[in-house]
Amino acid sequence: MTVRRTVYPPLDKAGIYTFRTGLKGECEAVRTLHVYDRLPQAKGMIITAETNLDAEKNEILRTAENGGTVLVLPRKDYPLWLPGEIRLSARTASINYTFRPGSPVLKGLVPEQLSYFYPDHKTGTEYFLKPRGGNWRSLVEAGGPNGLIYVGLLEIPYGKGRIIYSRLDLDVDVNPVAAILIRNIFAPRPEEEFKKAALVGKSGSILSHLLTKNGVPFDIVKPDGVHSYPAALVDGSLNFTEAELQCLRTYQGKMIVFDPSEQFGLTFNTKIPDAVNGRAFRIAYEPSVAGVTNFDLFWRKQQLIIQDAAPMYGAPDYLAAPVCKKEITGGARLLTYPGVLAQRGNTLFTTIDFEAKDSYARENAGRILSTLLTNAGILVENRKKTLNPSVFTFKTVPMDSVLDRTLTDETADDGKGGWTDQGAEHDLRKFPYKAGVHDFRGVPFRIEYPDACVVLSSKFRKFGHDEITVPVNAKADALFLLHTCAWTSNAHHYSMIVNYADGTTREIQMIGDVNLRDWGSFNVDAPFDKEFETESICAWSIPVQHETFSFRALYRTGWRNPSPSIPIKSVTFRSMKRAVPVLFALTLATEKSETKTGNAAVSTEVLSEAVQEKYNNLTDRAYEAYQAKQYKKAIALYEEAIKLAPGQLAAYAPLGACHEALGDYQSALNVYQRSIAVDSNQPDILALIKHAKKAIQDSREKNK
Repeated sequence: MTVRRTVYPPLDKAGIYTFRTGLKGECEAVRTLHVYDRLPQAKGMIITAETNLDAEKNEILRTAENGGTVLVLPRKDYPLWLPGEIRLSARTASINYTFRPGSPVLKGLVPEQLSYFYPDHKTGTEYFLKPRGGNWRSLVEAGGPNGLIYVGLLEIPYGKGRIIYSRLDLDVDVNPVAAILIRNIFAPRPEEEFKKAALVGKSGSILSHLLTKNGVPFDIVKPDGVHSYPAALVDGSLNFTEAELQCLRTYQGKMIVFDPSEQFGLTFNTKIPDAVNGRAFRIAYEPSVAGVTNFDLFWRKQQLIIQDAAPMYGAPDYLAAPVCKKEITGGARLLTYPGVLAQRGNTLFTTIDFEAKDSYARENAGRILSTLLTNAGILVENRKKTLNPSVFTFKTVPMDSVLDRTLTDETADDGKGGWTDQGAEHDLRKFPYKAGVHDFRGVPFRIEYPDACVVLSSKFRKFGHDEITVPVNAKADALFLLHTCAWTSNAHHYSMIVNYADGTTREIQMIGDVNLRDWGSFNVDAPFDKEFETESICAWSIPVQHETFSFRALYRTGWRNPSPSIPIKSVTFRSMKRAVPVLFALTLATEKSETKTGNAAVSTEVLSEAVQEKYNNLTDRAYEAYQAKQYKKAIALYEEAIKLAPGQLAAYAPLGACHEALGDYQSALNVYQRSIAVDSNQPDILALIKHAKKAIQDSREKNK
């Protein structure tokens, strides 16, 4: 049934409601909806495809915040102000799963009823992609070549209530399951409110940094201070006295212990078998792990393709990173094999390596972390911002020094001319933009002529560059690349390497069918639903009449810079020599709300190769000492690095973290202020200064 009314009335009355149904402008009919047994305490709204969400914004948020439920039916637009990370995929599903059997939304349903909806077996289209952060619950999900990452029914807690986003076909006239789901969605349930957790740990520790990075607010307390909090997070690597352990044992709230040791009555194995080193399997259920799937615990390489599915379970080469460094073998009920999750009473123990180096593994780890915290009722702020062009100001990057190919080619495979040397029928001579800055779906790019692009080397062509480097020398919150590719397969074709002024680098892999697509693809506008660290869309296309190709297309890929306070010296593009990557333009983006002032010119200096190598060696050794909790040794090494290159910013924050770990917040504050003296444009350091000052003030109040 297609509901024409934009917003249902508040669901607090029984009665008869009239709607116009059918196809727009065709076969329209008037239908009535009988609402029976409406419970007066049920508070809610149903938002249809035609609702003007902006006009209903206040009512939607108020309903959820006050403990009600808002159901958002399938629609094309999801404004950025809506709670949660809403990303659509191209996935259409008939078979669904749930890993939250205790959800009240699924009451009275068995898993088989969530699949093969009447009459055509299709359950929904354009499923959501699983969020990468914040509080969320995947109630109904589907799989595909990329695993269980597609969500048909997504619940986002908000205030004391919730907003439920649906991509399912909830036609109550023909599908009895839809009627049950809607009844359950609006059935009264207790209000819930996600709150700040207690952290039994140290400021500046690996765990505190992990939580801060993932948007988890917390108060650092001693073991005897947890009882006033509804949930507690414990750094299990710390040494506790018997009295402190007893405080934790008698705690009545929900508790998660990260990296536990034998003092918690557990036994461990550090020699993980190769067959499972990089994956884990659910073997038991507890509400604390509801929503965690075997796919979340399988840290395979991102570029794995479907025909490799059969041998991948026995091949270590497919694994991106180990799930854990040790497994729990006893002392608690094992929930996975190997034992990376175990439960005893109200306490969940985990040895998962949430700081995995591989980007794909980090995405899986992030989903697991937000799921576990949501199950424990702990507030997680969603910090995965969509790269919406409207929130940025832009600066185009000159690329004329590397552009060396025209957009036209007269004769195919002659090694002359331009474009990809595929001849006049397969070039980009119909590209309509002249030299200058042009808008490509909200992002400006500078188009140059006559040489408008640069081609990276490939096994398919004798020309092209193995590597090019584009000077930048500026800060940015995000980068946007205008590009395309020929002979594109599902493989890693090139890397975009961001070179920071402090000597560090960040690699972004450009992978076919992930964030890279062929310029002659049949479906250029399909969502890029496999990418994680980037956001790609079709930037421009033109249809063509050809037996092989349907379009000519360019794509726009955005990447959020995780280190916006550090100037970017340059960006290197390095070919894997598989496809034929074609690069057009690069643009820097700065968030309007965070546009900063200050003297960026003195923020860092470019070091000689020898000095840079020595600096990197010092900071690497310091970080190893920091991880080993040898804080005094780390402090000495970081200070030596700063003395060698005081304009480099990388050493200041971890140096301050070492002082915090020793409880010396005044020294930490001094370090952060030294960093600000070098570069005032560091919001992360300003936040650390605020934190240190509060810690100093709290200490003074305590000692009065």
